[in-house]
Amino acid sequence: MAFNYKDVRRVLRRFFPDEKVMKVGALKLDAMTKDRFASQGASGGAAWAPKKMKSWGFDDGRAILTGPTGLLQKAWGQNWKYGEATNGCFVQHSLVQQVGTVGKGGQLPTIKPKTAKALFIPITDKAVNSARLVGEEADFHRRMTGQLGWGQPANTGPMRFGVKVSGGFKGKPFAVEYGALVKGRLKDGRLQRWDAKLGTYVDGVPDFIFLSKIDIPPRPMLPTAANERADLIRTMMDFMLGRTAPRF
Repeated sequence: MAFNYKDVRRVLRRFFPDEKVMKVGALKLDAMTKDRFASQGASGGAAWAPKKMKSWGFDDGRAILTGPTGLLQKAWGQNWKYGEATNGCFVQHSLVQQVGTVGKGGQLPTIKPKTAKALFIPITDKAVNSARLVGEEADFHRRMTGQLGWGQPANTGPMRFGVKVSGGFKGKPFAVEYGALVKGRLKDGRLQRWDAKLGTYVDGVPDFIFLSKIDIPPRPMLPTAANERADLIRTMMDFMLGRTAPRF
């Protein structure tokens, strides 16, 4: 079979890794990342570890890694240029979710408090959307929420409160309301909540608990499995085979 220089150039032009090819690759990476979320990791060959809180007795009904806002799933962005296609996430905690911590077979160190005595672990959305108040503001809202009597000595230490925002549109005044959070604990691997009337913990779901440390299992979101890499290559090859050879 004979071929000449022009034939070689036509082949090179068709398979040239220009921005159009890399855009196809970047969009395919994004689609496969979304598949990881939709299949809870199974599209990469291994399902993600289930939520720990389910074993504690609480299920928010949401898919793994979605949370109340779905930010971790929505925050992926693509970029491409000659010879390179990327897909990444700007959310700060995406790395620890991707690679996990050593206590659960991951790569990063176990999460421990640096200055506080314990880690604040939100259970309910109310705790997730809470605010940490200190000083006179914390003392005032302790009294407003009935956690401290008006005749009792001041308590200006830090404390978290649920936050409810209303108004700010259609002529309604903007308002922020702080509410008490119900503390809890783990007892024999199950959640308990503090009952102020009984003065003890009872079975149930609290708003938050404190833990001395926490480990997170790896839940890889990036499509790096062999079947995903092969799918990416097929997609890019199909595009290059079907396009008109670009000019240099």
